[in-house]
Amino acid sequence: MPKVVDHDEYRRELLAGCFELFSRRGYDNVTMREIAAELNVSTGALYHYFPTKQAVFEQLFEQERVLDIAEILTQVGDLPDREAVIRGIFEHWDQKKSYYQNIMLLAVDYFRGNGAVPDQGPLADFSAYYREAIGANFDVKPAMASFIFVFIIGLMYHSLVVPGSVEFTEQLALLKEFITLKGGPAPKK
Repeated sequence: MPKVVDHDEYRRELLAGCFELFSRRGYDNVTMREIAAELNVSTGALYHYFPTKQAVFEQLFEQERVLDIAEILTQVGDLPDREAVIRGIFEHWDQKKSYYQNIMLLAVDYFRGNGAVPDQGPLADFSAYYREAIGANFDVKPAMASFIFVFIIGLMYHSLVVPGSVEFTEQLALLKEFITLKGGPAPKK
């Protein structure tokens, strides 16, 4: 009797094995042959699931964003109030800082090396997905969700290229304080 393969699950497993390779070597420095070797599959099997390296990367980014948001929601799903949810999300970001830095570096690498068009493709989808999740889980307007997302991305980048110049956890605490202020920031005089 032939082996029954859940193709969607197998595709997810293949993608999960690609993240470390792309993070370690960068998008431009990885070939389909190297991906197949890393995953211990034939190049033919890899091409059966992904026609190009770009397809691997795009589906990897989609899978990572879905899995990460699901992980966050699992961690904060039973928390009693908005402040506890915000605290839980910030703790998650702090614990997974190097993961987010790798995601950001891969995005920059892909964008620079592949003539990516701004506001199109996997990077735009990734950004929109996170901004929407932030808005829903922090219960903030879209503009504030965008601000939080951009702040976090900037903080990840800055802490990577200028380590020690700002304390990552401290900056997250300041952002949390800003978000949870009753009535928002004080008006300017």
